[in-house]
Amino acid sequence: MNVTLGVPRLKEIINAAKLISTPIITAKLECDNNKVAARIVKAVIEKTTLGEVSKYMKEVYAPGSCYISVELDMDAIEQLKLNVDVHSVRRSILYGTKGIAKNAVLRGLRDSDVLVKKGFSPKLRINVPRPDEKRDKSSAVPSYFVSFQIPCQEYLDYC
Repeated sequence: MNVTLGVPRLKEIINAAKLISTPIITAKLECDNNKVAARIVKAVIEKTTLGEVSKYMKEVYAPGSCYISVELDMDAIEQLKLNVDVHSVRRSILYGTKGIAKNAVLRGLRDSDVLVKKGFSPKLRINVPRPDEKRDKSSAVPSYFVSFQIPCQEYLDYC
């Protein structure tokens, strides 16, 4: 490590800088010949998105409902040594991550909007909130949801 980077790097860490000039940290593992242990450490540190652990994410337009269907790729999750299942993904979508502001699109979702398929299937259904449903002000449907949503029957008639 270059000694000249030490003080500026410490300053970035202490000040919790949003833009880090040297975003690379090298850490030696105590057990450096174990690939499984290395993958577990990587899984804990690295950010993983839903798209990286999904077989597919599909928009579904059915009579009377519009939703997003997601199937998790359990083989990829196991290979990456992530401590993730369909229920933990559902919790993350609904409640976010502690200490991180939740995406505005997800704030309008309620428990009844994110469903897990019964059985051992790793599938989720995320229903698009309807603007006519009564919700409290803290979970009001964002305006871009309302403008994005196409009444399903009109979409099917168009196709």
